[in-house]
Amino acid sequence: MKRNVLGVTGLIVSLCLTLSASCVFAQQIACPYNIDWETGDTTGWTAQLGGPLGSFPGGVNGGTTTPVPMTLITTPVNGFLPGRHDIMNSSMPPDPFGGFPVVAPSGGGYAIRIGDSNISWSAERIQFMFTVPAGINNYSVNFLYAVVLQNPNHDPDQQPRFTVSLKDAATGLPIKDGCYDLNFVADASLPGFQSTRKQVQYKPWTKHTLNLSGTAGKTVIVDVVVGDCDQGGHFGYGYFDVENCGIFEAKLDSCNLDRGGAYLRGPEGYMTYEWYNNDYSKLMDTGQFVAFQPNSMTPEKYHLILTPFPSVSLCKDTIHTIPIANININRIDSTCLVPETPVVLNAGVYGGAGPLTYQWSEMKPLGTLSCTTCEIATAITPETNWYTIRVEDTNHCHKSDIMTVGINEDTVKAMDDFVLCRPGYTQLDVKSMGLPPRSPLTCGISAQPPCTSPENLNMLTLFRDPIGAKEDTTTVNNPFTAQYTSAHMQFILKKEDLYASGLRYGTLSSLGFEVAKVGSATFSNVSISLACTDQNILGGTFIPNPTLVFTASSPVILVDGWNDFVFDNAYDWDKEKNLVVDICVSGASSKNPPTIFYTNTGEPDAVVAYTTGVNGNVCANGKSDNLEIYTGRPTVRGGFCKSPDALYQYTWSPGDFLQDSTIQRPYAYVNKTIDYFVETMGGSECKLKDTLHITVPTHDYDIYPRDTSVCFGQKYKISALGGAISAVQWYEVNDNDGSFLAPTNLSCEGCSDPAQSLEPIARPSKTTTYAAVYKDKYGCLDTFFSHGVIRPLPVVHILNNDTTIKYGQSVQLLASGAYLYSWNPLGSITNPNLSNPHVAPTEPTTFYVWGLAEDGCRNIDSVRINIDYRDNLFVPSAFTPNGDGKNDVFRISNITFQKLEEFRVFNRWGQEIFSTTDPATGWNGSWKGVPQDMGVYEYLIRVAYPDGYVETYKGNVTLVR
Repeated sequence: MKRNVLGVTGLIVSLCLTLSASCVFAQQIACPYNIDWETGDTTGWTAQLGGPLGSFPGGVNGGTTTPVPMTLITTPVNGFLPGRHDIMNSSMPPDPFGGFPVVAPSGGGYAIRIGDSNISWSAERIQFMFTVPAGINNYSVNFLYAVVLQNPNHDPDQQPRFTVSLKDAATGLPIKDGCYDLNFVADASLPGFQSTRKQVQYKPWTKHTLNLSGTAGKTVIVDVVVGDCDQGGHFGYGYFDVENCGIFEAKLDSCNLDRGGAYLRGPEGYMTYEWYNNDYSKLMDTGQFVAFQPNSMTPEKYHLILTPFPSVSLCKDTIHTIPIANININRIDSTCLVPETPVVLNAGVYGGAGPLTYQWSEMKPLGTLSCTTCEIATAITPETNWYTIRVEDTNHCHKSDIMTVGINEDTVKAMDDFVLCRPGYTQLDVKSMGLPPRSPLTCGISAQPPCTSPENLNMLTLFRDPIGAKEDTTTVNNPFTAQYTSAHMQFILKKEDLYASGLRYGTLSSLGFEVAKVGSATFSNVSISLACTDQNILGGTFIPNPTLVFTASSPVILVDGWNDFVFDNAYDWDKEKNLVVDICVSGASSKNPPTIFYTNTGEPDAVVAYTTGVNGNVCANGKSDNLEIYTGRPTVRGGFCKSPDALYQYTWSPGDFLQDSTIQRPYAYVNKTIDYFVETMGGSECKLKDTLHITVPTHDYDIYPRDTSVCFGQKYKISALGGAISAVQWYEVNDNDGSFLAPTNLSCEGCSDPAQSLEPIARPSKTTTYAAVYKDKYGCLDTFFSHGVIRPLPVVHILNNDTTIKYGQSVQLLASGAYLYSWNPLGSITNPNLSNPHVAPTEPTTFYVWGLAEDGCRNIDSVRINIDYRDNLFVPSAFTPNGDGKNDVFRISNITFQKLEEFRVFNRWGQEIFSTTDPATGWNGSWKGVPQDMGVYEYLIRVAYPDGYVETYKGNVTLVR
């Protein structure tokens, strides 16, 4: 034993943290100084001896036999005596009788030997006194011992004896009366003893535990006594060392809840070990070393009842484990996801003892996890990956599971959406990228050689038992059952499990089994056959006529870990059926079978028929002694090669008006806007979909007018009609070759380019066809035509030349060349619709005549009629106001259209005696009612003409009576 126990403990902790989170160890406590003899001297120890007879006072044995034999030294002599109390070191030769080393290999550098091989009726004792640490009520001292005893076959109380016990230092009495912790007498029935010459029996170095439970704070004595035969004719001696000190408990060595569960260890040196559940209602297991699955997610203690050997002690001990619990993990797989899709990995973990720690890892090191030590991680992966969550509680019990994030690594891409400007035929297209689909295979011997580098795929199971382990070990649910003369095993690999493990259409080239512990057997005959089946379980029957794929050419020797059997004939799997593995073994070299791992499937998936007859051979003749059915099956892996690449299979929908809806590039007649959906499947076996959108614009275009006729020189508006027009371009169509020319006679109001106006104005000089090219928002073009026929104008001619007439006169106009006529202005025309109307203008006038041809075209001509307003007015030179009715008034006799602006008469003295502007009124020869004298009078007349001219007349008039 190493002295620096605390330092060693710290080192163990450090190594555990460094190497593995699953490293579990029992708590160690510092031992009292030199209880382990590591100083190489007797510090802290005391010694006694008695006998031999006549040499030292005192007696040996002869004491009480109830409840167990005891060695008594009646008059002890204190002190160490060389030869009877000897400190041994590792350089000394081995024990002369047992041949074992005199220092325990795990005990350190020193040990003590008590007694000798002399026949002398003597006894020796060593004692160590110390105080149990306060507050530690289940303290223990773990020690090592070896014993050499002669067996004279006397009564037990007379035999040589080796005893290790605990005493209360205050009273000198045993801690537990009658419950020696170790009390061996020479007896061939005791386990671990071996016989040698001279009736000597020995037991090599063995571990044992001193239970100091209930002694916290007390001072106790470790008492080691060796006594010779009571009759004086036989000897006995022993070796003693302390390994370490700790807690008297059932130790949790490891706790793998995936494989085997909690591995527990009881103290050394007891006859029986009984492990019970929390309320003692169920015996879980027996033996010092056990493993079982905790049956609750809530921490519970398990109880160990220890029964010593009858000759050693009469008292049972009960110790308790630390609280242990199972851990539940709910695996949730995801499939066929889009790459880089965030997936929340929530395993719904609960259970365990104390706070849980989490460790996430990914099979493909792509760095896709958001965290690795959190409870809930998020994965963003570009390709399919597998994520393992390992959960561990404060007892280092750990459980794990794998979550699959299946990425659809394949893509399908239909051609880009496009616009088909008008209904018609078009060719569709689609491209697939990624893993191509696999060629379908039929179960059976492969016609193709296996690939050069098969994948090794672990064939796990989708079945989950929240309590049981996913995997455990077995020697019976096992194809290599060496305990039988020959054995025939079949088990089923379900298609769902194979698929989840990565198998698709492909070929198995090998099968491997994982061995946990190699037995001593080799097998001279091993064969493996495979078959596909629709059965989901085996029950008690075998699938008949499997196909042989492997026969061992030499004896099979298994090794720890994976043992792979490469097939003589590779086997194709069709993906649609379960796979049956059939194994026959015979000719085992020993009855010690290997321990292999098996997978818990929750169903009877394995069956074994066997024989134990000397000449029996289940494989050869099919006859067996018995048949066993097992839930679960061996854990296996397979060498797998994918089947060859296959062509993509496409499906287009809707399939109406498609040349073929199952090919990559079908022709389609598209008469309206439509969505085509295309589906296929790649190597990821996820549905691949894409959509192709074809737009066929609906045009309500029109043009107005489509056809028209106009008279030469007339203009008309052409309108491009339709709500979806985004642009229009106008052209003139070449009459010779139909080509489009830039328009030369279009105009528009309020726009800069009449050739792009929606409503241009046309004034063609000849019959012209206009082309309007419409463009919609997709760039689609439609052309509409407007045909304009130009009708010639009639040759309308006024035969009259421009002329001047006297005011008040009329003239007849004459027009020719038309079917109908229309003259204006209308004021002085006798009939505007005649070809020869009379006109009497009172002012200069231009007369127009519209001549209308029979086709509706009209033309115009004009003639100018001027008016001569300059007629001479007649002013009399004398008048006779005598009342005879003749020439009685002085006035202008011929004024008509003129305006009299001024008419004044003056006497010879210059007095104005008459004034008027009324041409109908004249001077009657009176002034202020008085007739004037005969004589000469002066006048002033001013006359205005319509053209604005004013003419003045001055002169004399003679009044005659």
